[in-house]
Amino acid sequence: MRLAGKVAVVTGSTRGIGRVIAEEFAAQGARVAVVGRDVARGRDVVDCIELAGGDAAFFPIDLADEQATVGLIDSVVARWGHVDILVNNAAPTDALADKVDGPLTELSTQRWRRLLTVGLDAVFWATGAALRSMKGTGGGAIINITSLAAIRGLGGLDAYTASKGALTSMTRSIAVEYAPFGVRCNAIVVGLVPVSENPNSMVNDPANAEALTAFQLTRVGTPRDIALGAVYLASDEAAFVTGAELVIDGGASVKLALPVVSRVT
Repeated sequence: MRLAGKVAVVTGSTRGIGRVIAEEFAAQGARVAVVGRDVARGRDVVDCIELAGGDAAFFPIDLADEQATVGLIDSVVARWGHVDILVNNAAPTDALADKVDGPLTELSTQRWRRLLTVGLDAVFWATGAALRSMKGTGGGAIINITSLAAIRGLGGLDAYTASKGALTSMTRSIAVEYAPFGVRCNAIVVGLVPVSENPNSMVNDPANAEALTAFQLTRVGTPRDIALGAVYLASDEAAFVTGAELVIDGGASVKLALPVVSRVT
């Protein structure tokens, strides 16, 4: 029960990585605010957590709405008294699926804004509200879910890449600015973790299997790999960790795309 007594908000937690983070947090004793737009999915996550003996509530929020996003933190405080952990996990996956993103010269301002509103603006709104609460209660932990796209070039997803790069930089600034208030802020840099339910998505295309695993040193990741990292960063075990980037990518980011020149025997 590494998170016993703590209250956690996990954005984008009705499916995928966010859902597994919410479930792992609850299994570790946290009271969890499940956040998303899909009411049926949200209630299903809460039901599963409660069936396993945990405590959770669903907050149906559109993170593109500033007032609703800021109000989310107020609603969680009203229910449980405080906020100890915020996981900024939500990403504009619907926009990515609709191929809204693309090369910079092909993006309209409207398409650019659609990606950055959820990918970055919503983080600004939610984090600001959470920080105001944490400052008054002795601190907390903020975890930003970023991507290898923040540290390695990725063509064709210029708005998404920009949002993840900015989020990674903002992680360090928050860590410095709010350390005097007992707030820690860290990022998890996520590698290849297939979570798409769209059968036509890139990660589900068998033709891409070799390319998708080309840089892995271990295996393709799972949502639980990310969730376990989030549990650590949210827990008191990480009390001396802030401003860090925890890379969970199976070694993908450390391997150069060059032929093998030596082999250990």
